[in-house]
Amino acid sequence: LNGEILNYDQDEQGGVDISDVTALLKYLSGSKDAIVGVPTIVQNGLVAWYDGNDHTDTHWTDKAGDNDIEITSGAFANGALVLDGTQVKIPSDVYDAVRGSAYTIELNLGNFKMNPTTSSGYYTTWLYNSGSEKVALFIQNNNRQFSAKISGQSSGTRPSLANAEYIMQGGPLTVTYEAGGRAKMYLNGILMSDMAAAASNGNNGAAAGSFFYLGATGAKASKTEYQGLRFYNRALSAAEVANNAKIDGASAIIVRDGLVTWYDGDIYNGGEWTDLMGNNTLDTQMGTFENGAYHLAEGEAQYLPTGVIGSLQGEEFTIETNLGAF
Repeated sequence: LNGEILNYDQDEQGGVDISDVTALLKYLSGSKDAIVGVPTIVQNGLVAWYDGNDHTDTHWTDKAGDNDIEITSGAFANGALVLDGTQVKIPSDVYDAVRGSAYTIELNLGNFKMNPTTSSGYYTTWLYNSGSEKVALFIQNNNRQFSAKISGQSSGTRPSLANAEYIMQGGPLTVTYEAGGRAKMYLNGILMSDMAAAASNGNNGAAAGSFFYLGATGAKASKTEYQGLRFYNRALSAAEVANNAKIDGASAIIVRDGLVTWYDGDIYNGGEWTDLMGNNTLDTQMGTFENGAYHLAEGEAQYLPTGVIGSLQGEEFTIETNLGAF
């Protein structure tokens, strides 16, 4: 019960070692103990860890320490903290962890609904610091690009992800930073953006005692399900990021190496079929979108952009087609 053996009969013929049973029970009951042979969240450098299933009515429990988040708005539902145009404060000790020369932020989102306003100055912001903004995770509403704002990194040198609104929901997002090294972004444990990091982040430009907001109000607001959140005081390796993403339940992973164009039947904008890789949006001429698919009637044909055709002119290529009824 809760990781403790209350009673058992000794099996004189051998069988499973009782210590293994104890270890497994501790893992299943949410024990923080590292267990040999059972995948666990990386512990080295872990400063704070919030799990959407581990909370009280008034606090989001820090599974790594003493930095519980006081829930002053929003509510927990279906394994997530749901904030709708509101925000909560993360204790200042957590922000201090990213004032050093290396850190990792892991954010696990469920469903989110962006502010429909696409004018300049409107964002969907999930995390940012108090005072002058130096660290933030956000989508620009006008172009749907996700960016990790890092002090010392200009807008063109930040880790970023195109068409983020369509492919981020339900998958763990990780940002790692090491001054003078690399600033990286991963989705579902897969490297998506790798940029040179500035030689110094200037302690992220904020004084000790600053804190993070989770969620935002006004022009940065959204309705978001926060399923989990972790902070490290070092940059996790690619293998460590993949390990955590797997435990977090990474959704289906599409191979990105060499991927030129990607159309999904559920993702379109008016008469345009969105290219999730951002380069070859398709101007539909005849068909219609219905039930997660692009429909062409008998005798109708759809031209593809020249950029797609160009990717097939080398000595190697791959085409994947997912058909419904025909």
